[in-house]
Amino acid sequence: MGAKVLACSTNKGGVLKTSVTVNLAGVWASQGKKVLIIDCDNQGNSILSFGHNPDKFENTIYDVLVDGLAAEVARVNVYKNIDVIPANDDMTFFEMDVLTNKGIRELDRFLLLKKAVNHLKSDYDIILVDSPPTLALTQANILSFVDYVVIPFQPEPYSMRSLVKIVQSINTLKLDTNPNIEILGILGTLVDSRANLHTKILQECRQLCEQKGWKLFDTVITRSVRYADEIKEQGLPATLSFPKHPTVKKYFELAKEIEEAWQEKKVEA
Repeated sequence: MGAKVLACSTNKGGVLKTSVTVNLAGVWASQGKKVLIIDCDNQGNSILSFGHNPDKFENTIYDVLVDGLAAEVARVNVYKNIDVIPANDDMTFFEMDVLTNKGIRELDRFLLLKKAVNHLKSDYDIILVDSPPTLALTQANILSFVDYVVIPFQPEPYSMRSLVKIVQSINTLKLDTNPNIEILGILGTLVDSRANLHTKILQECRQLCEQKGWKLFDTVITRSVRYADEIKEQGLPATLSFPKHPTVKKYFELAKEIEEAWQEKKVEA
């Protein structure tokens, strides 16, 4: 049986997509599961989270997708049970290079990631994909490959609009390129429970989820400035460097909720 493939995706930046991705990897790796992180964001923050400069890597996901490099050549072991296929600024040119390549058929443009890395499922228990804050071609490739999506939701003005748009995009790709994709749930991130606005918007999100039949995770990733400052010096995700920190424990709770959601999907099938 192949790996479960999960992306933390939305079209909004600064909502902890990378933090959720690498910290979930830390949780599952510490439990003995083999995890692959595929970074598709040109900022390269996934590999940076393990103390590596993304610009130092000659082989990245760009080379895999555009030049046909074997994915095995680009992957890097960064910790026990965790490999990463890194990204860097080269991914800035991915969309332009693909769209101007007349040798790639239109539909195939959305399936480059799947064709390049699908065979790696047999090597891992879980594959996590870190995504850029857009709904462009890179995101379409991610959503055409993964089985499950967690959508981070920061309770700020206009966040509801972004949430609806990413769900619409997922539903479109479900019809066109990936009938197996499922939204596992919506995850509240950077939440300040003392802020009345956050409480109000989260309640609106909860009502929308109930109307649409979407799952809103019980786990909420709160804002913690001191914790953010502490982990910058560690060169590891917080779930590996500060696993007992109250904020970090939220990632362990999230991992458990995700596993329960997987089990529910399995029972439904």
